[in-house]
Amino acid sequence: MQAVVFHSFFASLEIVRFQGFIIFNHNRNCKIFLKFHRLY
Repeated sequence: MQAVVFHSFFASLEIVRFQGFIIFNHNRNCKIFLKFHRLY
């Protein structure tokens, strides 16, 4: 029973890390887009 809880805990941790990675990339892409937008 403990192994199942442990596994689900790590699975949720991976999901959170993956979502954080997507948000981080999205913010970086928005900043790059805004920089290019100011040039024109």
